Amino acid sequence: MRRSHCKIHAQLVTTTLVSHLVAALQLRAYQTSVPARLLARLLLLATATGRSLSALAKDCAAAPSDESVRLALRYQLPATSLLLLDHLLDALHHLVPPPVRRGRPVGCAIDLHFRPYYGAKDTPGTCGAKKVAGTKRFWGYATLVVLQRGLRLTVGLCPVDTRQSLVVAVRTLVAQARRKGIRIKWLLLDRGFYDAQIVQYLQDQQLPFVMPLIRRGNAAAGTGTQRFFRAEAVGWHTYAWTARPRFWDEAKQKKRKGPALTVQIDVCVVARPRGKVWAFACWNIGWEGALVAQRYRSRFGIETSYRQLGECLALTTSKDERVRLLLVGVALLVRQYWVWVHYMELAQVQANGHRQLQPQRLRLQALLLWLVLTLARAVRLRLEIVLGTTHEKSNT
Repeated sequence: MRRSHCKIHAQLVTTTLVSHLVAALQLRAYQTSVPARLLARLLLLATATGRSLSALAKDCAAAPSDESVRLALRYQLPATSLLLLDHLLDALHHLVPPPVRRGRPVGCAIDLHFRPYYGAKDTPGTCGAKKVAGTKRFWGYATLVVLQRGLRLTVGLCPVDTRQSLVVAVRTLVAQARRKGIRIKWLLLDRGFYDAQIVQYLQDQQLPFVMPLIRRGNAAAGTGTQRFFRAEAVGWHTYAWTARPRFWDEAKQKKRKGPALTVQIDVCVVARPRGKVWAFACWNIGWEGALVAQRYRSRFGIETSYRQLGECLALTTSKDERVRLLLVGVALLVRQYWVWVHYMELAQVQANGHRQLQPQRLRLQALLLWLVLTLARAVRLRLEIVLGTTHEKSNT
């Protein structure tokens, strides 16, 4: 009987992630009480358990006080969010498999992530959006994800300010990917990116795209885009519209209209059951209608990535946008490592050189459990509650 060969185990995963976090974020020792590797272990344990760093430090015998850990984290943070973002992107791209970095152009998707915030409305870095989970204030982030043979690899990340046009986020994400050698073949975008400025930018950059068409106009008269949401409209059409984009005026602290902008797109209308249709805004896409719908459906895998980001996100009440960005980056980093392990270590290499992924071999929840078990020993997580003694005054 052939013995099974262990290629990856919990201690190796933990050591690799700790070392990678220290190197990528350039962590340094804070005085003598918080070495760099201890802070990395606490960050990863907070990520795996979904707890706050300060609360976790109180329960770890190997950690100093929660205030010392908080100061150590502040000590590590760069002066600006942009510098921190550079470190996080380096860490994420280090875990992008070489075939993706050096290969042919790949399909990508851009999505928005909003984390609820219940503090003051004027907190820097927060943005307004539709009410969800009892609040209209959020920490917003945009991500660029590579869609490669079932993989969801994050190659772009930036904070979102809803006062500005989302073209700023799209421009930033595309630039990040190109700097790291990622060649974008086409983009799938959420309906929130249906904007004339974004369409113009993508066309200027010669980037093919697909996004859902937004219903606008009079339904009875069939004006605007309403005419494309009818069964008889199945097929390809051309559509142009003129918009007056709004710009944020810092001096007046409000939005104002800019000059008129006219753009033209292709509209792909695909039949659905019961006489309904899907309508997509496209450009420079040479696919058949059914393929447009099929490929756009692959974007919904991003929703799984969004849920996984929430599963790996440590808690915080901090108002510092750098702390929030760091915790989101560490959560994405843990998930990226999980994807990297599946592609580089656990995938079955076929005769044609393709890698057959085997997601059942290591679920994300199992990897998080590995981190909890190994890091709990490393930081000596207390598994008891020490009760104080009470002294009762006797009446004599």
